[in-house]
Amino acid sequence: MEALMKKSRAFRISLFLFLFSPLLQPEALSFNGSFEQTVSDQENVVATAKVFIQEKNLRVESKMGPMETVLIHNETGIYQYFPAQNRVFKMADSAPNPLMEAFSDFTQFLQKQNAVLTGSETLEGKACDVYQFKDPITKSDNKTWVWKEKNFPLKVETSGPQGPLTVLFSNIQTETPMDSLFQLPPQAELQELPARPPQPAA
Repeated sequence: MEALMKKSRAFRISLFLFLFSPLLQPEALSFNGSFEQTVSDQENVVATAKVFIQEKNLRVESKMGPMETVLIHNETGIYQYFPAQNRVFKMADSAPNPLMEAFSDFTQFLQKQNAVLTGSETLEGKACDVYQFKDPITKSDNKTWVWKEKNFPLKVETSGPQGPLTVLFSNIQTETPMDSLFQLPPQAELQELPARPPQPAA
């Protein structure tokens, strides 16, 4: 049971690093630059990420415990790089992640989840709308502060059986990142993930 709870908690943290970074559809955010993301429980920081966005290109450097990964989305596809193994995996084009569509427009995503606008607050000088909604995957209750100007979350709080988690976005920079950040490491071993088999009709 304890092992299952740890896996569930790790899954929730991974979702936060994936969902609440404006991933895979950066052009929808009208944002070029970088920011940092921190996931915390009630006592400690449990995961961090550094996000770089350049028009339709995106790079996410994440760390959860001893594991470090780099997600790269450029004009040739979507890749996951594991620095410790010096290996790169290309995501199959025929198997798009449904979250790509969900977060192409964060406001639309909130509407689909029947999110309730509960008020407005200012975080670090940025005007935010505050919403509450239930996450469709984890089924947890969430509260998010969405930066009105850029239309993406600056803070997210979520509940869960292992306790609450908080995601904070900080060190937001608007300088356009260097092109080299969105290129694959030249010496890394590249592997292409197989496409998912077609799902049987319901």
